[in-house]
Amino acid sequence: MRRFLRHARTSAVALAGAALLTSGLTLGLTGSSSAAGVSVHPGDFTGYGFDRCMTPTQAEMDRWWESSPYQAVGVYTSGRNRYCADQPDLTREWVARQSQTGWRILPITVGRQAACSPVDRYKSWARISNNRTRGFAQARAQGVEESAESVAAVQALGIAKGSTLWLDIEWYDRSKTRCDKSTLAFIESWSEATRDAGYVAGMYSSASAAILSASRRLDADPSWAGPDQLWFAWGNKQADVELGPYGDERHWPKGLMHQYELDVLATYGGLGMHIDKNWIDLGKGTRPGRQGKRCRTSLDHATYPRLAQGSVDERVEAMQCHLRHAGYYKGRIRPEFLPRLTSALVSYQTDRGLRADGTTNRRTWVSLLARGTNRTEVDVVKIGSGGPAVWRLQRALNATRRAVPITGVFGFDTMNAVTRYQKRRGLPQTGVADTATWQRLLAGWS
Repeated sequence: MRRFLRHARTSAVALAGAALLTSGLTLGLTGSSSAAGVSVHPGDFTGYGFDRCMTPTQAEMDRWWESSPYQAVGVYTSGRNRYCADQPDLTREWVARQSQTGWRILPITVGRQAACSPVDRYKSWARISNNRTRGFAQARAQGVEESAESVAAVQALGIAKGSTLWLDIEWYDRSKTRCDKSTLAFIESWSEATRDAGYVAGMYSSASAAILSASRRLDADPSWAGPDQLWFAWGNKQADVELGPYGDERHWPKGLMHQYELDVLATYGGLGMHIDKNWIDLGKGTRPGRQGKRCRTSLDHATYPRLAQGSVDERVEAMQCHLRHAGYYKGRIRPEFLPRLTSALVSYQTDRGLRADGTTNRRTWVSLLARGTNRTEVDVVKIGSGGPAVWRLQRALNATRRAVPITGVFGFDTMNAVTRYQKRRGLPQTGVADTATWQRLLAGWS
């Protein structure tokens, strides 16, 4: 959207007095894939995403998964007005691999544009009809046609029903009433047809153009059947989903995405790309997901102290549970620290190169909690991640005495704790729990 958003960018800045600047986080891919992968895109998610004109290569995606805070990527799947119509890397196999890794795909259609768009390259045959006849019937028919193309393109890529498809309506002068009405008719028709096909209807536009028009339309008529979710461009450098003067967020609860910086060079893992930066808050937001096997006891504690034979403490049960699922302990789960647990600890510590003293020393706690109870180890997580890997990361961080709430959702508290841990261990301070960070945790380093 960068290249064809000059009008959106200048309009939003002029109206809001905002300056464009780069900052930002990125989502990335890693050598390890997400345990569950992603089936519906983007689904329930709160976090960072990026988009750019050309679909990134696999090498770029892999590098950024490990090192960037981004977890969603916008790709141009269809539309006669795409600037980058040739997308050699955008294949069904590419989508499947990103989905398995944990990337959330944002499929974008740049189809017909507003009749009054100031962009000369949008030919008459690639614009929305401005004919008022029968309530802009031609524009509505074009919306149905555009939706069919959008759906066919994502189905060819293997993007499942229930995913959000994004209709890109570039900046236009909404003060031209007839043009604005025909554009809204097209958007409504596209949205209805997209929902009928089993997908969620999303719309991208400048905050000062179709976004504001859609909000005003709903103010006047709540029955207007426009998009379910909005992706608004407003280069104010604020990673939030506040529409400010450009609409009422209440029309789209948990259904907003903000493109807050445009056409910036971002570098992660030594690899730079020109991107647009986005903050996303869609669906129910990131969910904590399953915690993993818990042995009917609590594994979540603010501290994990040194315990030894003879101790009676609920955290003894957490240690027993982890050792059981690591294959070292076969006794009952109970709060008493008995000789059998001492033997199991010594065996685990010996195998892992830890001090084999039979106590729950700090390195032993960190190692076991990082490993978790599901026999998984490295699983890159970052802002917006949720699920078993986040639960075990947060427990392990608490064992290193970097207190974080154990919620199963990777938020800013967790990111800051990861950054502090990386600094202490001499790692790049990305705030992403990447492969190198997990390796240190699994080795028990605090």
